[in-house]
Amino acid sequence: MKTLKPFIISLFVVFIALNISSCKKDENHLGKKKLKDVLVWSAVFSDNEDNADFMNVPAVDENDNIFIFSFSENTYTIKSYTKDGVLNWETQIGDKIKSHLVYKSGKIIFISYDDNAVSNYLNCLDSKTGNSLWKEQTYFSGSALALTDNGIITVNNFNQNDNDNLCKYSYEGALLQNTKINNPYSEEFRAMSVFNNNIYLVGGIGNTSLADLYMFSDNGSTFTKDWNLTFSSDNGFAVSENNVSCDLSVNKNGDVYLITDKNLYSVSNSGAVNWKDENIGEDLSGSGIYKYTTITDSSFILAGDGTTLYKFTPSGLNVWDFPEEASYQNGPVIGNNGIYYTAESGGLGFSGIKAINFDGTFYWNTLTPAVNEHTVLLHNGNLIAIENGEISCIETESGGLSEDSSWPKIYYDYGNTCCNQK
Repeated sequence: MKTLKPFIISLFVVFIALNISSCKKDENHLGKKKLKDVLVWSAVFSDNEDNADFMNVPAVDENDNIFIFSFSENTYTIKSYTKDGVLNWETQIGDKIKSHLVYKSGKIIFISYDDNAVSNYLNCLDSKTGNSLWKEQTYFSGSALALTDNGIITVNNFNQNDNDNLCKYSYEGALLQNTKINNPYSEEFRAMSVFNNNIYLVGGIGNTSLADLYMFSDNGSTFTKDWNLTFSSDNGFAVSENNVSCDLSVNKNGDVYLITDKNLYSVSNSGAVNWKDENIGEDLSGSGIYKYTTITDSSFILAGDGTTLYKFTPSGLNVWDFPEEASYQNGPVIGNNGIYYTAESGGLGFSGIKAINFDGTFYWNTLTPAVNEHTVLLHNGNLIAIENGEISCIETESGGLSEDSSWPKIYYDYGNTCCNQK
């Protein structure tokens, strides 16, 4: 018996260790969290609770200063907050803000519309003070905008019918290059994304807003139109398809993802349709404007149609979806820890922040706030959410935006530049 005693003791220790281990909470399933336990700060940024705007995605600079716009009684105001929720400055904008705000190199860039001039303007503010640095009339209809390392890319028709030009401006407002798009009809250019030197541009043609996708290449002095793909029955599609206002995400191979009112498309950088999925399409009413796509570090696609969040393989197979009684109108952001963070608004018990594992299970979630807009991550890992005129900062373990994903959030990066030039 004396020789067996050490063995029995060892066995007992192993048994206790195993039981202790089995009692630990699964690290991939933390369950529900109370908002008060994860809320870092909140602030009212508008007295108008109906501030829902799918382009009102906060831009973030290198020091986690946050830039957001509000509107009340037709007055648009841009505000800057520190990462701790302190108001830096606010600047009223006389025009209507038509695009998302973009931050790069100490400047805030956005597109506005002047009712009196019936024209668009490209605007630049000093990010430290909110003071206007310059404003350039661009005339074109739409909100397409991307910021590259060597310039601001947008559209200008120079106040001439059927003369839409793809343009690049310096960060001082000078026109650097422009190339005629040669589109046969007047278009509203709604979204733009840049991958390396390829520029993807989506427009809507005429009253039907027929979806039209372009790719241009930038050689530094001019743009070359490589191809355009019109989603019409005249072009081999089963039916003509309208454009849906959504961001364009691009994977590491240069494949671009586009959502029309009929399908989610994967289109190669040569203009060929790789695959499509009709679950994301449907009509343009209701949640139609909230469609979005982001890409994980394994090139899986996260996409939403406003009511359901989907995950697809790179070849287009549906991995999982969340058809809950809620509104997944907010694009997910991908954390450096591989967790997908999103928000939803809906009935009691369905609203709140969701942290989602790779396999579609919940890492954790809160029941509030019922977020109206796309969430963003700060460099310090905290999440910024907008709800009915209130901005909230939520503590997460994300570690900031994924450094491995080719398109980790709507508008790509912290600054909303819509540009991946890695």
